[in-house]
Amino acid sequence: MNESYNIGNVGENLIIKLLSDFGINCVKNIDYIKRYDYDLLCKYKDREFTIEVKFDKYSIRSGNLAIETHNTRSDTPSGIMASNADLWIQIVGTEKDVNIVNTQKLKNFVRDETPYKVIENAGDSNARLFLYKFEHILPIFRKLSLDNLLEELDYNG
Repeated sequence: MNESYNIGNVGENLIIKLLSDFGINCVKNIDYIKRYDYDLLCKYKDREFTIEVKFDKYSIRSGNLAIETHNTRSDTPSGIMASNADLWIQIVGTEKDVNIVNTQKLKNFVRDETPYKVIENAGDSNARLFLYKFEHILPIFRKLSLDNLLEELDYNG
């Protein structure tokens, strides 16, 4: 397995645990065909929703948040631009800094806001990353809590 996959697994397991503390049951997406659509399928009371989880371990060092937008090897949308998840959870540097945003809100931000820097062939040498300074992008996110999660699910932008 590659490093990105292992880091992603750690992030997904953390989110499953944190959300279970809120009474939300989540399972990992194991559907090969839908593997780029979302990471977690979750249920809270009678509501089902999906989540994309990103664990950016290097963000604290750099002061930037990296958002993947394109697969440079296959020349196809990836990351935020391929995700069909309802919510996007970004773990910033450590497991203690967990942020949530409605995926459509993040897509709108990426389309409308100029990144600080664009990196080609990053990650596993196949990703275009948009780098945003913390102070530019983090205001659209909320700290993970049950109330914030439910409000982000209801976002209509």
